[in-house]
Amino acid sequence: MEMIKMQYFSRLFTRKGEETRQRCVDAMRSMAERAPYWYAASVDASTDIETMMLVDGCFIIELLCKEPQDEIAKRPWTRINLFVDLLLLENQLPFVVLKELYGLIKDPTDGTDFAPQAFAELIQVLPRSGTRTVNLSTINDTNDINHLLGLVHDNWVPSSQGRPEQVISFEQEEAGQSIGSARELEEAGIEFIKVAMSDAKSLFDVSFIDGKMEIPMFVIEDNTERLFRNLIAYEMFAQGPTYVIDYVTLMDNLVNTANDVKLLRSCGVIQNMLGDDEAVAQMLNKLRDNVTLSGDTFFYEKIFVDVQQHCARPWNTWKEKLRRDYFSTPWTRISFAAALLVFLTSIIQFIISFFKKN
Repeated sequence: MEMIKMQYFSRLFTRKGEETRQRCVDAMRSMAERAPYWYAASVDASTDIETMMLVDGCFIIELLCKEPQDEIAKRPWTRINLFVDLLLLENQLPFVVLKELYGLIKDPTDGTDFAPQAFAELIQVLPRSGTRTVNLSTINDTNDINHLLGLVHDNWVPSSQGRPEQVISFEQEEAGQSIGSARELEEAGIEFIKVAMSDAKSLFDVSFIDGKMEIPMFVIEDNTERLFRNLIAYEMFAQGPTYVIDYVTLMDNLVNTANDVKLLRSCGVIQNMLGDDEAVAQMLNKLRDNVTLSGDTFFYEKIFVDVQQHCARPWNTWKEKLRRDYFSTPWTRISFAAALLVFLTSIIQFIISFFKKN
C-alpha cells in the first residue's frame, strides 16, 4: 500500500509541478502543530506526521478526484477495497487536512469542493439500496466534517418520507426495543415485502402498515461487516443520530437463525452475496455485540410498538394459522370447501328431517 501511495504522490506532482508540491509541504508543516490534538496517542512518536499527512492526503485526493489511470485502480473490486480501507476508523485523516491540500492542488478555475467528489465515489461501498436521497449539490467543504467516515455517515440518512413519527408510550417503555424474529412474525401474520433498489430512497426507509413490513433490499457482500462495524464505532462516539445502530438493531431482531435469513431472502429483502445463510445470520447477530442504543430516540420505535401490538392480538395468529393450514395451496382450499359443503349439507338435511317429523 505504501508503494501505491508514493506512486500516486509522484504522479500528482509530476503533473502539478514542484511549486505546488512545496506549497503543500509548507501547509502540512504548519498544520503538524495541531496533530497531537487530532491523533492523540494513536500515532507512534517516531512517525513523521508532516510526511504522513502529505502523502496520505495527496493519495486520497488523487484516488477520489481523478479517473483511474493505473491497472490497480481500474479493477472495480480493487478500487472498492481501497474505498473501504479509506473508511476504516483507524485510517481517518482529518478532513481539514484534505480540504487544505485540495485547495492547493486543484486548478484555480475549478470551483468544486472536495467533499461532494469524495462522497460520490465512496457511496459505491454502501449497500446498493437507497443512496438516491443524497443531493451532491448540498454537500460542501465545511468545518463540521471530521473525516471521510464522518462525511459518508452524515450524508447517508433516511429520506424525509422514511422518517416515522417518533412516539414514547407506556407500551414501548415496557416492551423495550425488541420484536420477534422474521419466522415468528410471519406466524403472527406479518408479511415481508421487498422495496426494489430502483424504488428505495434510503436503506433505512422501513415501514409497517396493516400487517405488512416493507424493507428496502439489503445486499450483503464481503465488505458489509467491515463497513458497518466502522460506522457503528463512529456512532458510538459521535454526537448525533444513530441510524446505522438502529438499523442493525432492527435486522438483529428479525434474524436469529439461518431460517430467518432464508425467509427474508425468499421475500427479496436480503440479497445474500456471501452464499451462506448461516454466515449472514451470525454476522448480523455479532454486529451488535457490546453495542448499546446510545441515541436519545430509537429510529424504529414506532414500528416496534406497532409490531408488538399486532402480535399481541390473538386473532392475527389464528388467522395466519388458518390461512397456512387450510388455504395455503389450491388443494387445501378445495378440500376445505368440500368439507364445508358436506358439513352444510348435513345441517340442511338435519333441519329438513326435523321439520318433517314435526
